[in-house]
Amino acid sequence: MTEYVLSFIKGYISSYRGLKKACWQGMLLNFIESVFVGVYYFLPLYFISELNINIAIASIIISFYGLGTILGGFLGGKLSDEIGSGLVSIGSLVLQGLAMVILLKLHSVNLIIIDLFFMGVASYAFITSNHLWVLGLCGDDENARLKVINILNVASNLGSGLSAVIIGVLASYSFRNILNVSAGCIFLSAIYFSYLNNSGNKKTYSHVENTEKSHDKVQAAKFGISNNVFYLILVCVFLVGLIIFQMNTTYSLYIKETFPKYGMQGVGFLYALNCFLVVLFQAPIVNVFQPYNKLIMAGVGAFMLGFGMFMLSFSFIFPLAILSCFIYTTGEMLFFSMAQFICYHSGHQNKRGSSLGMYRVVYACSRVIGPAIGGYTFQYLGGNGVWFGCGVIGIFSLLACCYYRKCI
Repeated sequence: MTEYVLSFIKGYISSYRGLKKACWQGMLLNFIESVFVGVYYFLPLYFISELNINIAIASIIISFYGLGTILGGFLGGKLSDEIGSGLVSIGSLVLQGLAMVILLKLHSVNLIIIDLFFMGVASYAFITSNHLWVLGLCGDDENARLKVINILNVASNLGSGLSAVIIGVLASYSFRNILNVSAGCIFLSAIYFSYLNNSGNKKTYSHVENTEKSHDKVQAAKFGISNNVFYLILVCVFLVGLIIFQMNTTYSLYIKETFPKYGMQGVGFLYALNCFLVVLFQAPIVNVFQPYNKLIMAGVGAFMLGFGMFMLSFSFIFPLAILSCFIYTTGEMLFFSMAQFICYHSGHQNKRGSSLGMYRVVYACSRVIGPAIGGYTFQYLGGNGVWFGCGVIGIFSLLACCYYRKCI
């Protein structure tokens, strides 16, 4: 038993080893940005309580942030290919900070909409370019790249969770103070990133470098990633994104209605459990499945996501909802790591930024469309209709990935 525990601990630690110092620095910045950009989730409270904007208008304003993320994913990848991911990351951080500062001065709904749109652009441009910057530091080490993707996902989840705690604690103070602190930390992050990008550790993501160019075709051949696989993964990312973004809408309503005894505390517990599992087990779980076919693992992850949600249809006791969360979260960890890995390696020469950017664009589209589709289905077919649809998406994704498994 002791040997088993020691072996588990050793394997767990190895999931985080072998990365360069600069990689950790880049991932730290991703974590910091996740913490302070989390203020976005609380903006409706600011609009309603301090600006006296009604709920309907506040919802429309927030939707423009989602539209901005679509453009941000595209620009983040495209510009990274053209001018380098380091410069794009720095510019995105500066734009985010400015958007927060400007928001404090605005009272016009139209101007707030424009400001939120650019905040969304800057947020996803940073996420895309930061991922590219850190992945570029891994050279040709595919294992390191997968570790980086895992840890970046962990950093984002941990940052978002910590953001909710921090803002919850500071909620008694003026929301303007929260925005000022967030903007200040974002600006400091931009300064720190400028230092990293110009330091001796620098090896920013740029396919103009001959070393990168010489390996691109080798990597494409090694993984055998065809255009069909790339487009399939993008379709799966969109469909799985529809499942993911039920968490923000129909999921919480269903849990609250199905388990009135637990109410919002039950919803909060399941959200916290999801975040806890990702933070603790994302890297080691994906590391276990790293040797297997990445496309099949993505399909298995999508299936687990769909099945985990489908389980809610017959979760007549709360422990089954908890089990559903375990299955759903495991699928989330597997799918998104493998999907990002495949998208990154599907690019060649100076197109990897565009490939990863398209991943972000598609995911952002599902973020905009998912809540509307889920809400409409929930309204007319009930929660079971939503969860059945999630199960269908999971089965389709698994079958499609298995069908194209020999293309990778």
